[in-house]
Amino acid sequence: MLLSKKKIFLGMMTWQGGHGHIDQTLQTIFNQTYYDFKLVIYDDCSPQDPSKEILSLIASEPRASFIRGSKRLGSSKASQYLLSLAPSDTDYFAWISDHDLYQKDWLLKLIKALNTNHSAAVSYPYVSGVNSDGTKNNRKPTIYDNSTQSVFERIDSFLSLESGPGNIVWGLYRYSLLKSIGGWPRLVVPDNILLSRLVTLGTFVQINENLHIRREQKERADALNSRSSSGMVSRQIKAIFPKRPLYTYIDYRIVNCIYLLLKEPIPALFKKNHDLEIAIHLWLKYNKYKLLPLWKEFPYMLVSNRLTRYVRHSLLNKKNKN
Repeated sequence: MLLSKKKIFLGMMTWQGGHGHIDQTLQTIFNQTYYDFKLVIYDDCSPQDPSKEILSLIASEPRASFIRGSKRLGSSKASQYLLSLAPSDTDYFAWISDHDLYQKDWLLKLIKALNTNHSAAVSYPYVSGVNSDGTKNNRKPTIYDNSTQSVFERIDSFLSLESGPGNIVWGLYRYSLLKSIGGWPRLVVPDNILLSRLVTLGTFVQINENLHIRREQKERADALNSRSSSGMVSRQIKAIFPKRPLYTYIDYRIVNCIYLLLKEPIPALFKKNHDLEIAIHLWLKYNKYKLLPLWKEFPYMLVSNRLTRYVRHSLLNKKNKN
């Protein structure tokens, strides 16, 4: 291997054994052409304990270890926990899905991209998709690279993306930059918020090859086919929060805007090494691209919410009884 030796830490969050696909995922990880890495698999207290199955899958694999959670953390806290397990001298870090598939050169080429682009915070490839049964679907790859842009251009271009963070977030990170941000925040669309903050620290570099195959679980596919965002929000709330907090009953875009304000502009007022202009620019652009469109939806939200649906349902039942 001609690459300079880097310390690579991979963290896999698993729930219900990847719904029957974790063995295939692990096979593609262990078959990587870049073989010098450490993998920690964390089961988030699945109702059906997968410990026996997973331990048998990694029994002959010294690069892998397994931890069974004693209580459910939810996907965001689990991501933070795995990040905390990485040694302080880690160079590159990636979260691994428990049901996706990875081409054999996935890790090698992402490492090369980070080695070559010293300002890069994350490298990621084109992705393709398969359904739960393995048949190919029409998932389109994210086409986005900001490696030649200034920090202000990067903020603008990333926040104006209509979709894509779900593919970027599974890339390979420069550990020191990711560690300063932390894992996924306990918010709806945590990938978008994490990457929105990370884009101020470094560039996003894309490999123009299909190296990652995303597998759509049925619940996610149903949400994607929904005409509204309610399916996506409901799915994420179930995955992120073992017990739903009160703030998730507020539209997530408002919550996320407040979160960014607390994490970026306000701390920048008191930190000499934090660029206040960049922090304010990030917050204002988030408002422009994510929060302002909410007002266009407001009239629809007034006539289509839980209360109005309950009233319509009650009136309909009363009419049917008459």
